Amino acid sequence: MDSEDSRTPRLYSHRPILTPITPSIIASYRSTRLLALGTDPSAFGSNYNREVVFTDDIWTVRLEPSERRSWITLQGVVQPEGDSDWFAGGEAGVATMTILSPCAAVNLPLAWDQFEKTGLTADWDIFIIHGMWVDPAHRGRDVAVELLKTGKEWARGFDIENWVEGEENQVSGSLGSCSKENGCVPKKRMLALNVTEGNAAAHAFYRKVGFVDAPNVPTPAGQSCMVMEIG
Repeated sequence: MDSEDSRTPRLYSHRPILTPITPSIIASYRSTRLLALGTDPSAFGSNYNREVVFTDDIWTVRLEPSERRSWITLQGVVQPEGDSDWFAGGEAGVATMTILSPCAAVNLPLAWDQFEKTGLTADWDIFIIHGMWVDPAHRGRDVAVELLKTGKEWARGFDIENWVEGEENQVSGSLGSCSKENGCVPKKRMLALNVTEGNAAAHAFYRKVGFVDAPNVPTPAGQSCMVMEIG
């Protein structure tokens, strides 16, 4: 990498994907996701050939639920908050991340069971990071650090109690409803993710930003779990 280029200030905006899911949002997310799968295939549980044939309906189902949140990091000029034209060009971003709240993860056995089997879900509300990726050309510039900060704030502010009690509730009873009003002490919250074994750079980065290894959490072959308390 050119040393002068590495010193050049760059501006990044970590934009949440919100409803309604428009064709330009789908185009931008699809481009970013497929770029990630093609660039770092070993880092994902899915693959390019599987997702390149996804229809717009499939992408919409991935992006629409309010109990999960996806972000695309864009490089360029800051636009005003509330601007609806962030993804108008449909181009790929330089980073992406999805976080599943407990309300989403509880309905996905592959994601949830690894924590339920260890008893962690009894004491913790676990927010699972999925599909974290930064374009290699933009690594080392704190893009991932800032993206994680954005995700952490969303997870801290996610209203689990009202979501579980509301009309959207389709989760099992394992979450339940907990509030000071009913004499229940809300659980602490943590972020969790699986990292590919042998990816020393990823492990080092996540440790640097506050994650610790969770060796007792069962994971798919070739992966290990890391967690971070967020309050």
